[in-house]
Amino acid sequence: MDGQDIAYNDQLFITGYSQGGHAAQALHQDIQENPGTDSLVVTAGAHLSGPYSISDVMRRASLADSAATLPGYIVYTYISYDTVYGLYNNLGEVFQPEYLDLIEDFSRQTVDLDSFNRALDTLLTQRGELVRDIFQDSIRQQLENNDTSSQIIRALRLNDTYRFAPEAPTLLYYCTRDEQVPFENALLADSVMTELGSTTVQTMTGGPLSHGGCVLPAVQATLGFFDQYAVATPVTPTSVGGPVRIPGLSLHPNPVAAGGTLRLTGLPTGTAYTYSITDLNGRMVQRGQVGSGQFISVAGDLATGLHLLRLTGADGKFAVSKLLVR
Repeated sequence: MDGQDIAYNDQLFITGYSQGGHAAQALHQDIQENPGTDSLVVTAGAHLSGPYSISDVMRRASLADSAATLPGYIVYTYISYDTVYGLYNNLGEVFQPEYLDLIEDFSRQTVDLDSFNRALDTLLTQRGELVRDIFQDSIRQQLENNDTSSQIIRALRLNDTYRFAPEAPTLLYYCTRDEQVPFENALLADSVMTELGSTTVQTMTGGPLSHGGCVLPAVQATLGFFDQYAVATPVTPTSVGGPVRIPGLSLHPNPVAAGGTLRLTGLPTGTAYTYSITDLNGRMVQRGQVGSGQFISVAGDLATGLHLLRLTGADGKFAVSKLLVR
């Protein structure tokens, strides 16, 4: 970061949602167990609605008696693992011939994941079959028996991410009606981590929400969780600006209605700022200029929920505040 002129301090927060939750948990474990020469230390981690238990919870989900919401993701997993581990000679060893042409098109990247998922879901519906029926009988038997001599089962186990004892404060967030990632992933991770000796793990639920509905409360919980451990300390100098605090900065009202007026107080007199409003997907949804005592007319089409307001001065230094749109 020194070479890239990025300001930083020694705090490291890790988070991710869904597949990102799985990746965040894997990164958390790797930094703790293999710190390397950089001596990175995790300040806190928040792993959100992730498939941490690939070899158990997610394996059983792929064999369920109910239709999968996104069957393409399951096939995608087995193709990806073959790319990494070289599990079979060809896809015909794994998948039934009725599905093979479609799967091979996806493997050759002639169709994207969304198109593949829709086509696979349609084919399964037409045939009156479930995801487990995509597999060759020998592969399905290995999955059903959890055969530990199987290369596939070993690959699934290698991608479990919960078999360690986090030392840093760790949040596992889940929702109970998640149709894509069963909430048992979080409960299993919590029990195993605790059994291995961790005293820093806590679970939190958003209640009976779907996978998509769980995103916003999970992110809001993460911000609150990280706030407990964030310490305002000086960062390394940078020639292109960096984060600063503006004492006394206030936003009124907050929450603000979409299409409403947001007043900023506490900005230095006579100083102009470029402002940007960013949603939780990282998209900038509004931008303009503002000064002390001035107003921001909030766009009427802003989605409800948490946003970030960034104020950047002429010197490149910036301050960030949470903004809730209702």
